This record gives sequence, structure tokens and C-alpha cells, in this order.
Amino acid sequence: RPHTRRPRTVHPGVKHCTPYRGGQRMRTNFTRALEAMSAQMVEMNRLVAGAVDGANRALGTADGSLAERVISGDDRIDAFYAEIEENAIELLARESPVARDLRIVVAALRVSASLERMGDIAEQTIAGATSTGTHGTPVKYWT
Repeated sequence: RPHTRRPRTVHPGVKHCTPYRGGQRMRTNFTRALEAMSAQMVEMNRLVAGAVDGANRALGTADGSLAERVISGDDRIDAFYAEIEENAIELLARESPVARDLRIVVAALRVSASLERMGDIAEQTIAGATSTGTHGTPVKYWT
């Protein structure tokens, strides 16, 4: 007697259930999380670009108030980095992305770390210009 295979179903007794249906919802959640992370990175990029531009202008024009805004704005950039990093790690743990999706999340982590570092450099440039002179005495190049 030849062995005949029955059609495979995901749930016994349910013939029209496909295993991909639940995956579509998971993919939608993953896509939404990536879109939110992308929006956060765009805002972080805007803040970093403003900090770098502000640091250059403050040094070039000896604008003390602009220098103070650049220094105080670094905390906001650091907060964006921490939030993006936390969201990416949560996304990795919750969705377990592979291949292309994993590369996207890892790239977001690396880019956000680079942006955070650029913000730190802008802050340190201004702080270094205002903190010490050649003999360790405090110097402020502008008022």
C-alpha cells in the first residue's frame, strides 16, 4: 500500500491557516520600530550638525553665549544616543532580526555612536578653548 501524505496545516483541523500570517504582523512591528529609530536619528543628526556649526561660529566670532548653548546642548545629544541604543538593543532582543534587518539595526547603532562622538568633539572644542591658557591659568577668549 503506498503512503499518502496529508496536507500540512499549522493548526490541526484548520485547513486555511498559513504560517506566514503571524510573521506579517511581526514584520509590521519591526518596520514601525525601524521607522521610529530612523526619525530619532534624523533629529539627532540635526542636533549634531547644529552643534558642530555652532562650535565653528562661536570660535570664529568669539560668541560666548553661542559657546554656552553648544556645551549645554550636548546633554540632549547624549540622551538621543542613549535612547536609540536602548531601542536598538530591545529590538534585537524582541525581534531577533537576521541578514539585512540585522545589518540595518547594527548600522543604526554605529551611526548613532558616531553622531554622539561628533557632538562630544564639538563640546570639547568649545570647552577646551574657554578653559585653560598656556600655563594652566583659566582663560576666556570672549566675554
